Amino acid sequence: MNVPRGNEMIIDRESPIPLYRQVESVLREKILIGEFKNGDLLPSEAQLCDLYNVSRITIRQALDELNRNGLIIRIQGKGTTVKELNRKPFNVTSATGFKKSISDESTKVRSEILSIDTIAGDSTLLEVFHLLSVDRESEFLRIRRLRYINDVPCVIMTSFVRKEVGEKMLEFDLSTASFYELIESIVGLRIIYNKCTFIPVTATPELCTLLKVRPGSSHFYYRGISYTEGDIPVELANGYYHGDKFELTTTIHRIRIIEDEIAERRSIRDLDFEGGAM
Repeated sequence: MNVPRGNEMIIDRESPIPLYRQVESVLREKILIGEFKNGDLLPSEAQLCDLYNVSRITIRQALDELNRNGLIIRIQGKGTTVKELNRKPFNVTSATGFKKSISDESTKVRSEILSIDTIAGDSTLLEVFHLLSVDRESEFLRIRRLRYINDVPCVIMTSFVRKEVGEKMLEFDLSTASFYELIESIVGLRIIYNKCTFIPVTATPELCTLLKVRPGSSHFYYRGISYTEGDIPVELANGYYHGDKFELTTTIHRIRIIEDEIAERRSIRDLDFEGGAM
């Protein structure tokens, strides 16, 4: 276990994790939480060696990894600076679809279709689409996409839709189309909300290959069900979001329960009445 030394962390030499990985992890965290900001000059290699009590080779390996992952820029003779992260805010309270929520004038979103196949509905799909007691023979289209932002692979997404909806979607270019807009035009109803869950996960071999990340790096697993007007489920989606490319955002409102407010007013009224009667 790492032991604190002032505001720093002493590297654990008994850990099976290589020393350079430990140093990289500490520096990566400082960059991601904003302790080292865009354009900041990192401490020199000599200073980092002294700070973490490791060799210059170890520091260079750690910096090479950060450079390879696009977090820093190393300039010969000038030092190492933090690169602009340009993480995309992903509003988890907005059901606008990925493309619309991410796109702006400086952002290009596209998809690479990894696979499309027809599958029989298992118990999970039948339950999600409210078909357990209606049609146990239902089939679904499963569409796997690798989603790019400015030509950088950022999301692996798998979508499940009813077969009759999916077959109509295949008439369009799925590498550029918004699934939300396609589904809405096909079913004739607006998608109004999405029930979703995000879970932190570490990179699997497939994530390493498709998202070009290192083994053990941290990412988000996503699972969401999209509903139209009338509470009709039209898409089940699950996938993985690149942990260095997104930050989840939301707005939390403080809501006072109506019953509590009524009880509070009643209590104040009773106090006023007792005060007047004295």
